[in-house]
Amino acid sequence: MTVCGALGAALLTPTAAGAAGSTNDDAYHNLGAPERNERMWGVASNTMPSDVSVPGAHDTLSVHGGNYVETKGNYGDVFKKTRNFLKANAHETYVKEYPGLFYADSVKGNGKAGIPRLGDVRGKLALAGFDNAEAGGYGIKDFNSSAEDSWNAAAPTAKWDYVKKNGNKAGFAPHEHSDGRSPVRATRPCPPHGDDSKPADP
Repeated sequence: MTVCGALGAALLTPTAAGAAGSTNDDAYHNLGAPERNERMWGVASNTMPSDVSVPGAHDTLSVHGGNYVETKGNYGDVFKKTRNFLKANAHETYVKEYPGLFYADSVKGNGKAGIPRLGDVRGKLALAGFDNAEAGGYGIKDFNSSAEDSWNAAAPTAKWDYVKKNGNKAGFAPHEHSDGRSPVRATRPCPPHGDDSKPADP
């Protein structure tokens, strides 16, 4: 499972004309503390998370950086930071996936959940997916069906173009699935902050 966080990150509502800003170069190179942790307070609680673009934050909370980044932070520390963030910002939500964390035989699922309303997940962790052979019973339907995962963009400005296109789809192409709900749209970062082991989107 992959990490996608809405912690203090910009979310695009369906009513927006497009992704905010024209470049993310300054933010891309800023490793400082997160700012504006109250991005979701004005989003209605009956909003579907699939109607907003969820910026990706995988490879965060790294143990150390350098040419190779060790991204195996202690889960207890991650949960503590997440819990403290949600206590201080109860209107926010945090979407997270965990690869290989559960032993399939020890956790029985009844099928993937439908996309919840934002009010159902405010102040909570939402298990977005569980990627293993027994994954069918866990996570949220269509969670990764619309991920912007172009990992090899030439520059942050090129990646930003991909991000804006995916964000615009969240607002202008709803109801792409038979259940009448649009898929959750996620955006993942590109190197040096992203996963360079994944192929680019076609």
